[in-house]
Amino acid sequence: MDKPLAELATYFQSKSRLPDQALVQLTETARAAGSRWDDIAAACGVKTYQDLASVVDRTTGETGADLLF
Repeated sequence: MDKPLAELATYFQSKSRLPDQALVQLTETARAAGSRWDDIAAACGVKTYQDLASVVDRTTGETGADLLF
């Protein structure tokens, strides 16, 4: 797992609030390193909107990848 993806996953695992800009930056860096949306969702443990509740504000989508995208 690359460093940006690991850092992103840490926020989700600890349920720590992640500022929007940090979410965008870490996600963009992980995507640029070759991580697919499905990979990012799996690493962060995002399957439902409830998995996002304490970390980010957006809570719409059908799959973990949709929720993060």
